[in-house]
Amino acid sequence: MPDEAKTLWKRLLSGPTIDFYVGEERRHWSLHRNLLCHHSPYFESEFLDTAPPKASKRSELDLPDQDPAGFELLVKWLYQGTLDDTSDMTDEKKYDYSVACHKLYLLCNKFDIPNLKNESIDRYRQGLLEAQLVPDADEINDIYRSSPTGSPFRKLMAQIAARQIMDPDSDKNAESYRNCFKDNPDFAVDMVNAIKEGTGGILFDDPTDGDEDAYHEDTTPRLNSKGKGPASMLTPTSPRRPTSPSAASGAERRRDSGQSSERESGPPTPPDSARRNNGYGVRRFNGTSRTIAKSPITGERVEPHNVNGDAESPSRKKPKKLVIRGGPPSPKR
Repeated sequence: MPDEAKTLWKRLLSGPTIDFYVGEERRHWSLHRNLLCHHSPYFESEFLDTAPPKASKRSELDLPDQDPAGFELLVKWLYQGTLDDTSDMTDEKKYDYSVACHKLYLLCNKFDIPNLKNESIDRYRQGLLEAQLVPDADEINDIYRSSPTGSPFRKLMAQIAARQIMDPDSDKNAESYRNCFKDNPDFAVDMVNAIKEGTGGILFDDPTDGDEDAYHEDTTPRLNSKGKGPASMLTPTSPRRPTSPSAASGAERRRDSGQSSERESGPPTPPDSARRNNGYGVRRFNGTSRTIAKSPITGERVEPHNVNGDAESPSRKKPKKLVIRGGPPSPKR
């Protein structure tokens, strides 16, 4: 070591020390103040402030939210100038060392030590590569959430998750990372960007072209709730329309008397959901309701059959047969 370096090193290891208490168990380290301030502007402002000597009298620092394993690596780097050689470690120890390197990264971010911050993420990646292990969804969630916004560690976690999803030999899918999406709003954005970057911009098949049935809903009729009688004409996604007691008794009376009504012979009244979706509205006439429809395609006003089986409308205009551009004619209503 050159004389100048020896002189600097001797000065850094002189003077007062600072007591650190790390983690919930308050593990204790006593480190030289000059060495800390040489590497970190954060410590310099904490312990060498030239303002009224409040900070200069400070001789200890509590870090209850930091991990002792990461702080131990920081101490090793401060006094030895390097981190451990992991080549002879088992795969499990390499992975554990990588986890500690993420904790070290968080300390470097807090204490503003950019050189060690870069080395810590390099050693994290190296440990995963050598161990051939990657964090699971819960670990990715914890690492992403604890890392600063926009940090390389967040990008790395999103890319690891994206690769797991895109790997045909992996059983992971987007559902595997639901908690990541829930707890971290930016995770979905980072993952989609990672997938785009990782696939080299390969374009998906045009979703507007191809099999028409791929985007159809299931129209299979379903039985009523008791499993008796004719199948309901509602689609599985349509809500059932509630029947009021008065309407039910009125229908019962019509069946008993053998009378037919417009409601029985005419086309069925669309359910409430269909009215909303197809432009139907409900207008009141003397206490009874009647549907007033506007065709969502032509805009023509159409007055269907009466809702409550009241007197028949004086005139009922039959809607014209429509032809949708680019397709077959629509069936008669």
